[in-house]
Amino acid sequence: MDKNIKKNVNQFNEDVINKGGYVYNEGFSGYITRKKIVNTWKNLYNFEGKNVLDIGCGDGKYSMELYKIIGDKGSILGLDPSVEAINNANTLYLDTVRGGDI
Repeated sequence: MDKNIKKNVNQFNEDVINKGGYVYNEGFSGYITRKKIVNTWKNLYNFEGKNVLDIGCGDGKYSMELYKIIGDKGSILGLDPSVEAINNANTLYLDTVRGGDI
């Protein structure tokens, strides 16, 4: 793994362990940013009922927003190099989604 990528993944892991998620997703600005991104997704494509691969899903916050659009007839699979982020996403959201890891 590239030195810079490994450094970033280690920082992401540390954020998840110490703060419960990625710090850039938190607070009011994170909420506003997610809303803007979700609205952009809705305007660009009809994701309802689709199967989606979320590469670089991080701690799952955006994956869950996308899952709400997709609905129960579709699915989402999130991939991320940060093991802690994936573990955190599973802990926070696995009960919400049906069948499998987020």
